[in-house]
Amino acid sequence: MVGLVYLAVSEQQSSTSPGPDQHKRVTVKHNPGFLEKLGDTAGGTVLGVGLFFLSIYILFTNEGRALQTASSLDEGLSQVVSLGPYPYLDVQNNQRLVHLSAKLHTVQPLHDPNYRVVVQAVKLRRQVEMYQWVESRESRFVLQENGETKTETTYSYNTEWKSELINSRNFDKEIGHQNPRYFVMMKSVPSFLYVV
Repeated sequence: MVGLVYLAVSEQQSSTSPGPDQHKRVTVKHNPGFLEKLGDTAGGTVLGVGLFFLSIYILFTNEGRALQTASSLDEGLSQVVSLGPYPYLDVQNNQRLVHLSAKLHTVQPLHDPNYRVVVQAVKLRRQVEMYQWVESRESRFVLQENGETKTETTYSYNTEWKSELINSRNFDKEIGHQNPRYFVMMKSVPSFLYVV
């Protein structure tokens, strides 16, 4: 049996220390008896043994793939052709593995039209963050004398700058803590594939 009691904590804190917007949810759950615990333990044991044998199979498969990758890399290293700092086109290197070290640059500069930034670079990245609501929760479990477990979960809501979108639909209390559904400005900036 699960009984649910909902307590709302006042959103106004003392005037000396403004705290976060928060509320509590209290859940009371009946603890299972001995036979219920034994049944759960037996099921967990069977599942654990099955997962143990599955993990051994996955481990051997993964080690075999790692060995195959290492031998492929060794074969490639023995066949690689190193080019000088100013390579020229050589027909003999066609369809071969080559190694080249040189300075990378572009002829055309990159620009961000929203901020009017122009730089002579190969890649330009925009760091976008948005001021959003963030939910944090803290749970406290209390074993009562009648064999029930009381769980007090406190949900707190604060605003923070985040680079990823936080879905406020998953909040315990969405009303008053709604985040936008999309970023106003995209993170991507045009870049060039053709480099010299």
